[in-house]
Amino acid sequence: EEYKAYMSIDNVQQIQDFMKDVLGNDIVALDCLMTTICTDRTLPPEIDDFGRSPPHRTLHHSDDDDDDDDDDDDEDEDEDDEEGKHTKKKGFSDSDDEEKHSKMKDYGDDKFARIADFNTRQYTLVAKHNDSEYSKLSMGPLWAEILETILPVVDPDDREPPTNRLSLIAGHDTSIIPMMASLDPDIWANFEWPTYAAMMIIE
Repeated sequence: EEYKAYMSIDNVQQIQDFMKDVLGNDIVALDCLMTTICTDRTLPPEIDDFGRSPPHRTLHHSDDDDDDDDDDDDEDEDEDDEEGKHTKKKGFSDSDDEEKHSKMKDYGDDKFARIADFNTRQYTLVAKHNDSEYSKLSMGPLWAEILETILPVVDPDDREPPTNRLSLIAGHDTSIIPMMASLDPDIWANFEWPTYAAMMIIE
C-alpha cells in the first residue's frame, strides 16, 4: 500500500513521464547518475540541474536566459555524421530539440534530485514491504554465513571455536539496504541510499 501510494503521487508520475518521454526509459540508473556527478563528469543536459538555483543553462532553462546565451550557442557547433549536418552541443539545433525544450517546463524543476529520490524509493520500498519479506529471503544465505562466525563465540557448546578474530565481507550498496531491512523494516529510511564506503559492523 505504501508503494502504491507513493507511485500515485502527481510529482512521482510527472518524473516518470519525464524519464520515459525525454530520457527514453524509466530504468533505475542511480549508480550511473551518482558516479557521473560525483566524479565531475558531464551529465546529460536534460538533468544537469543539481544544486542550481536558478537552473543553469540546460534544456529546462528559463526563457529569460535565452538572450544571454545565444552567442555561446552559436559558437558551440560540431560536425554531425555522414550527412555533414551541424548540431549544437548546447541549446537546440532542430525542431525536435525545440519541441523537447517547450515540453521541459511541464516536468518541473530539480529533475536530477527527483530521479535520484525516485530510484531510491523504488528499491527501499520493495526491500521493506510486508515486514521486509524480500530482504529476509534474499539475505538469508549471507546471514547464514555471518552466523557461522558469530555463533561459535556467543554459543560455544558443541561448536568448534572460531579460527579468526575478524571477518570481513564485502558487498554492494544494494546489499546494505536489504541487510538492514531484514533486521527491522524501520531501521532504514525510504529516502536514504547507502553512502560511499558504508559499513555495517557486528561486534
